[in-house]
Amino acid sequence: MSSYVDSMFLRVKDSSDIESITYSIDSQYLIIEFKNKTYYGYKNVALIRILGFISAVSVGKYYHKAIKNNFQFEQLQEEAVIEYMKR
Repeated sequence: MSSYVDSMFLRVKDSSDIESITYSIDSQYLIIEFKNKTYYGYKNVALIRILGFISAVSVGKYYHKAIKNNFQFEQLQEEAVIEYMKR
């Protein structure tokens, strides 16, 4: 039997802006939850960018350099994020 990971959720420590990230490997869709309880979804984000989040010294700086304004995005309502997480 083989194992397969299709998504990941990471709680972010030591960031003044970002609370968590959720990523779907299959759809390459990234959801970022900010500390102020706003959510943004980013489309077509390669896994290598998520690995960058994991290894970044500053998650906020990495977000501003590698994610923000580099991908098509949409603001999400909390209810939509909850439904997405149930999949």
